[in-house]
Order: sequence, then C-alpha cells, then structure tokens
Amino acid sequence: MNALDPQPELVLFDLDDTLCDYASARWLRLRIAFDQALDRLPRRPSVDLDTLARESIEMHPHGVDHFHELLARHDVEHREAVEHAQHWYRTNRFYGLQLFPEALETLVATRRALPGRRIGMITNGPAETQRAKIELLGILPYFDFILISGEFGVAKPDRQIFDEATNRGTAGPESSVFVGDSPEFDMAGARNVGMPAVWMNPGGQQWSNPDPRPGYEARNLGEVRALLGGDLERDSR
Repeated sequence: MNALDPQPELVLFDLDDTLCDYASARWLRLRIAFDQALDRLPRRPSVDLDTLARESIEMHPHGVDHFHELLARHDVEHREAVEHAQHWYRTNRFYGLQLFPEALETLVATRRALPGRRIGMITNGPAETQRAKIELLGILPYFDFILISGEFGVAKPDRQIFDEATNRGTAGPESSVFVGDSPEFDMAGARNVGMPAVWMNPGGQQWSNPDPRPGYEARNLGEVRALLGGDLERDSR
C-alpha cells in the first residue's frame, strides 16, 4: 500500500472499532450476560446466545433497558434473571475491551514518520465512559488532544467538532486525515469539512452508504500505518 503524498500534518483517529475492538467486547459481554440470565431460570430454554446478542444490538446498540422486551420474545419473562443480566452487563462495561493489534505501534510510527506531526482523537459518547476507556487502554500519552462529544457538546458527523480538531491541531482540513470505521459518523464528518479520510474496514464490507466512498480504505492498522508513512519511517531507521 502506497503512502499518502503529501503526508498529512494532522492525523485524527476514531476510538471504538478503529483503535480498540469495541464490537467484539460488546458481543462477548452480551453473550455472558444472557448466558447468566438463562442459567438462573428453573429450566434453561434452548435459546441461541448469538441470536440474542444480534437481536440486542439491532434493538439498541448500547444499554440494557431493552433486555426485558428482548428476552420476552423468547419466552423468558423471569424478572430476577433479566435484572441479573442487566446488572452484570452494566458492572462489567469494559469486559474484554482491548486495543487492536498494532494500535500502539501505529500511533508511535505515525508520529515519527513526519517531524512536527500532530495526532488527535475524535470520539462520540458520554464523557465519563470514553475517558474511562482511554485510561483503561493506556493511550492518553499518545495524543496531543482528544475531543469527546459528551464533553464538547457536539458529535460526529457535525462539522463543529472537526473544525475544533483542526484548530487544536493547527492544520487545515486539506492537510489532515481522519481514520475511522463508521460511514455515518466518521466518513461523513470528514467529508463535511473537506478532509481526506481512511475507512477502517477489517471485515471487507461493501460500501453501501449513499454518500461517496472515501478515498482510502484499510483492512487493519498495519495498512493505516503504511498510508501514513509509518512503514517508511521504520524502514529508514
């Protein structure tokens, strides 16, 4: 994969499902929560845990308030069991959350590849939740600044949060790049300010969004690092 030319002065990353594997951790947590709920029933029904996890995400991608309705669809109406699942899911909200392989290497190599380059993050979500994730993952020192929608008051894809990022990173949109996984929030937000974007697409999904496909696509952070000159920097040492 060829490096971008010219190389961006400011690199902006999304957090969830770009630097850390939120989707896998969420799936694991849902399976464990529902498994514990079914185990508390007088007679455990033959309900597939993957089906429950998938339907849960379809009903609401976050939260647990819908657990009662979801389990009732599968003839599970045991209040104590459902409340136990909700409590476990809330209490273990970061269970299984990990950085993707090469995340730290990519952040380090991205900075070193271009003298004076700045690195920032724009992430949607409640401030307390996202700050706790960042602390857990140990990535705060790798960034010059981090913008969280819950703190800033505006979420991706609104251009205000991208404008704030370019102001903090002292670079125009044309001299920046955004790396993220969401067509709806990440790619659309970058496009709103005229910023090049790299679509993180580890599953090789087809682009189905009505908006134009971004100019760059990566299957993993190694490919992101190559686009940002990190491999060239590593080879030159």
